[in-house]
Amino acid sequence: NIRFALNYSVIDRVTVGFGTTKDNRLQDFNIKGALLQQKKGGGMPVSVTYYGNYTIDARKKENFYYTSDRYSFFNQLIVARRINGNISVQATASLSHYNLVESYMPNEVLSVGVGGRAKISPQTAIIAEYNHPITKYDVDSLSSKPGISIGVEFSTGAHAFQIFITNNSGIVPQKNNMYNQNDFFKGDFMIGFNITRLWHL
Repeated sequence: NIRFALNYSVIDRVTVGFGTTKDNRLQDFNIKGALLQQKKGGGMPVSVTYYGNYTIDARKKENFYYTSDRYSFFNQLIVARRINGNISVQATASLSHYNLVESYMPNEVLSVGVGGRAKISPQTAIIAEYNHPITKYDVDSLSSKPGISIGVEFSTGAHAFQIFITNNSGIVPQKNNMYNQNDFFKGDFMIGFNITRLWHL
């Protein structure tokens, strides 16, 4: 699976973006906004950010009865704190929605997660993330499994490169929150890569 994406910072606190993913021909439109920003000296102790996306499954029409069956949505609140110059942590609460699901599934799944980043050199950091779906399905054994990712990030002034292992096979977050059947501790994991390029206009 592979995804290409472009994000643009409209103003200092708001970023919008578009991405296209190979599997299921997913086309996602996303927005990220900083609601609160951490401040030093007894000010705001954490940063609070909203992230959301609207995703369209662009496969052939015979896969869907209604056009609205193609749509899925994701909403997430991120509370983050930079402990010091080397360590950052975050906690998340997410709501994923699919208009079309299997008969044993709900249309919406609530998830919570934690993550962290620890610099081990000026250009290198260890990154980790755990996401736990709370909502259970009618067939409990088919409920979405927790997502785990562990990796290393290498960064320069304009580039960031990540390599990681994860049991999430999807790229858009709602796919992982609702359809992940991989058990990390049973060896059901994959190797992933992210490359990010930053341009200043």
